[in-house]
Amino acid sequence: ERPVYRIKDEEKGTLDLKRFNGRKINALTLMGRATKLGWSKGSAQDAGMFYVFYREDVTEKVKLSEGGFGLLGTAAELHFSGCYIAVENEEVTLENVRFYTPGTIRHGSYVYDEADNKKAISLDKVPARYFSEMILQLEQISGS
Repeated sequence: ERPVYRIKDEEKGTLDLKRFNGRKINALTLMGRATKLGWSKGSAQDAGMFYVFYREDVTEKVKLSEGGFGLLGTAAELHFSGCYIAVENEEVTLENVRFYTPGTIRHGSYVYDEADNKKAISLDKVPARYFSEMILQLEQISGS
């Protein structure tokens, strides 16, 4: 039986999920566990470092009235203290998690885009099932 995780009262109305802040993990372990669960490395930044793992779960692609396409679904960013793109055997610290709409964040080399205060979804607006699944994955990733 799978555990069900719910948003806590003190998390309602906030943008940052802080349940995993401060947890330490080996960067190679983080990389292995996160990618196994479908998370991707964030954009490479200065000195070849990256500070985010993300996953975008698209439920539908819709045609926009002004042309082009939009994505429906939910996405998550796991922020951490950072490591080199090549991922070395070092300890890193997990930080906050933010949720956003897929396709609203650009990813790529030296792209400085993230779920800022305008793009992030309030935790109480994240679908309950998705929220629970992400907490389960983050528990598995962090080794809790």
